[in-house]
Amino acid sequence: MRNTKDAIVIALKAVDSDPQQPAYLDTLATAYYEAGQNEKAVDAEMKALALNPSSVPYKKALEKYHSSTTH
Repeated sequence: MRNTKDAIVIALKAVDSDPQQPAYLDTLATAYYEAGQNEKAVDAEMKALALNPSSVPYKKALEKYHSSTTH
């Protein structure tokens, strides 16, 4: 079983260390999503995508997170 609280804490530390690193924001978004915090996942993934607009995986993740907040 995954420990989503620890994952979020670790991902937040990574983002704090380098807020311009889209991979860290993507990881944070995934951790939020796994924890059921879909709106925070969308927010973090949008920030990652803003830093790397051509990333297809980020776009797909954002679509997944968006669809889970509307259901």
